[in-house]
Amino acid sequence: MLFEAEVIAELLQGAIDMHVHSSPSLFERSVDDLELVKSAREAGMKAVVIKSHDGNSAGRANIAQKAVGEGRCYAFGGLVLNSYCGGLNPDAVEAAIKIGAKIIWMPTVSSQNHINVYGATDYTRKSQNKHLNNESGIIILNKFGELLPEVEKILEIIGENDVCLATGHLSNLEIKVLCEKALKKGLKKILITHPDFETNRMSLPEQKYYAEKGIYLEKTLLSLSPQWNGIEPNELVRGIEYLGPESCVITTDYGQKDNIVPIEGMKQFLKILLDNDMKAEHIEEMLKKNPGRLLNIS
Repeated sequence: MLFEAEVIAELLQGAIDMHVHSSPSLFERSVDDLELVKSAREAGMKAVVIKSHDGNSAGRANIAQKAVGEGRCYAFGGLVLNSYCGGLNPDAVEAAIKIGAKIIWMPTVSSQNHINVYGATDYTRKSQNKHLNNESGIIILNKFGELLPEVEKILEIIGENDVCLATGHLSNLEIKVLCEKALKKGLKKILITHPDFETNRMSLPEQKYYAEKGIYLEKTLLSLSPQWNGIEPNELVRGIEYLGPESCVITTDYGQKDNIVPIEGMKQFLKILLDNDMKAEHIEEMLKKNPGRLLNIS
């Protein structure tokens, strides 16, 4: 047990968690921005990315970074293109990147696909859409199955600034059209958001399709949680082996009030991976090298 604890502590040195939720938020969180960054710094992590369903988190990350001190642990933010944030708004994307956003996520709780899964008007831990006046959500395709012009513009802005595009909670059809167009436009940093999660679950052959195109697949601790209809640990590990660790990024997706705090979640995730015979060097690739490349801090 001591040996495993030491391995986990070593793996955390220079680790990056690209998907963490903290407050302020419309939804209850287990930590605030400053607590998140302080705990990551104390564990020896290199960076955390604050994800907010309801706002641009880049400015918040800048303040948290200043509070803990430069060079100790990077704090980054991004923008999720939900209705709270203006939806599919190229101006919002450009402004967020100028402030320091490292990731632009396609819609999550405001996407039509998310609403189809969880409902539109129930203010619950999963739907979180009470603000909507009707059951319509955001779809990034027109009636012909083509990307909307504003989405094409957003892709151009992301590509010009060399930041990461993440797919959010879109449907698998939307993800496919989006990724194919992003590749055609020359985007180099693309991440499929939690493809083992119930909002946009993909088969392994579907995931392999993206891996073979140089697109990363996000593997989250939250996807292992039974209440989110996820997958079993051995299934997740075997999936990583099938895809190759060079194509995967591991994150917690933690910060929910009813879960342990994100840094403890990451320790738990690493233990699960080790207990299921994942090699430490493969974990390092998914926890340090791959996210470092996506954030331009490798």
